[in-house]
Amino acid sequence: MTDVIEGVEMLATSEDVNVLSAMVGLMGAEDLDHGLELARMAGEM
Repeated sequence: MTDVIEGVEMLATSEDVNVLSAMVGLMGAEDLDHGLELARMAGEM
């Protein structure tokens, strides 16, 4: 059962990565820089 759960989690993660990749592809460099800055600030909180 653990293998099934891990497989589902890996699939969900890979789908998230694909979605994020598509979003980044649509973003301009300035938008990407702003998003990374926000992510860094969120990580510090």
